Amino acid sequence: MTLKLGSNGPVVLAWQQTMLLRFASYAKAADGGPLREDSYFGKDDLAVHQEWQRRVHRLVTNNVSDDELLILGVTKPKPVFLTIEGHMSNMFTGPVADTANQLQAEGLCFHQPTGYNNGAIPFDNGSGVRALAELVGSTTLRDGAGNAVPFPAGTPIVFGGFSQGGIVLFDFWVYYLLPGKPLEWRAKDVKAVLAYGNPCRQTDSIAPWARAWAKKTGTSGLDPYRRFGINGYPTKPDYWMDVYRGGDIFAENTADKAGEVKAAIYQAVARGDVFSNPYSLATQIADLFLVPFDEVLGMVMACISGIGFLADGNGAPHYSPYDITGGVDWVRRQLAA
Repeated sequence: MTLKLGSNGPVVLAWQQTMLLRFASYAKAADGGPLREDSYFGKDDLAVHQEWQRRVHRLVTNNVSDDELLILGVTKPKPVFLTIEGHMSNMFTGPVADTANQLQAEGLCFHQPTGYNNGAIPFDNGSGVRALAELVGSTTLRDGAGNAVPFPAGTPIVFGGFSQGGIVLFDFWVYYLLPGKPLEWRAKDVKAVLAYGNPCRQTDSIAPWARAWAKKTGTSGLDPYRRFGINGYPTKPDYWMDVYRGGDIFAENTADKAGEVKAAIYQAVARGDVFSNPYSLATQIADLFLVPFDEVLGMVMACISGIGFLADGNGAPHYSPYDITGGVDWVRRQLAA
């Protein structure tokens, strides 16, 4: 990335830090003041760089070229992949965590799991939203050894959410990233969003590589009120991919009576509306919709226990292990674009 007058972002900051560290005798006045994460490449910066060019016998130009950045050892921060796994999940494993771990092993990103209160019934989605907002609002993260990981403005971001993590991610999106919201400044850095089993899935949203797994059309996520494309919420960004399988109770709901029953259960368990215990909830909903109690109770228990990434091998569409190959390939391409 060539730097020129007016350039800004993490590469400018990295260049300024490098010059101050290595060439303090003449670089201390770079940009005319203290370094800031929104620093831009100004006239003072250009003067410092031209002085460096003269001292190392390079052609004096009006920019910092890619090869000069390489010579100086200035590198861009790695993309950050923030993941939010589901209810009762291990934050370090699951479809999105596994995707991030693989890409981190390839050297393409830094994986930052999001810890939150993911064991509560009704769900404590707010704790996840706050935890994610704290991470995204930070300019330095920490790796497993406690080392600082640069996360300045301009760092490419990938988000991944599974199940309850999809709820957290949707709420974070509308509370923090939309225009006028507290972290709007980060929105332009988002390169990809990968959501598995997402209750806030927009109608007919499905990743191209997952279409063989879910062939029914006209379905949406289970959330009746809070999802992309309804009730004043924006439509899904083009770089947001939904992955699910046919029959997923949380990601594939229909606009009929059966769908209304499932949505009412979800609203109580996942959004905290009038939940006391599974049996009383099942009774209330069975009476309200005039459907058999046993049928409703089964759905309630599925909603409570089935949302976790349990990997128990019984083949349930929501929580049996996913083939993550398509998602890994797609995120890899997004980061390379």
